[in-house]
Amino acid sequence: MEEVLKHYGVLGMKWGVHRYRNDPDKLRKHYNKASNKLFKYNKKYWKKQLKADKKFAKAERKLNGLFGNPKKGEIAFRKAEKAQYRANKIIYRGEKWYKAMDKNFGTKYIKSVDPDAIELGKYFTERLQSSNAALYGKSFYNRVNG
Repeated sequence: MEEVLKHYGVLGMKWGVHRYRNDPDKLRKHYNKASNKLFKYNKKYWKKQLKADKKFAKAERKLNGLFGNPKKGEIAFRKAEKAQYRANKIIYRGEKWYKAMDKNFGTKYIKSVDPDAIELGKYFTERLQSSNAALYGKSFYNRVNG
């Protein structure tokens, strides 16, 4: 009698990896994790934006102040633009995460998700929409959904 190893799994499926089941508790856990990540992006963004605003104010003083110097003002504006770029980069990461979260949770039944997590997500998107860094005259919502 020969011993034969047989496999009845799905072709290409990794051992020990389970497919996602529509479990409300698991959905809530993943949604809360995603909301926390959006909160962290929001916090990082505001820190970077504050730095950029301070650098722009400093550059403005160097350029147009009492002892203004065009060369030093130009250098200060370049530094401020770099700081603004870093803040905008955080927005792009947040947009990417928002799109991924929308793809994963957009078709799920929203009432099974924690209301606090939903409010946190709404708060984040509303703050980005109202911020002065809505890139190039477009709001965050329009950039994501447009």
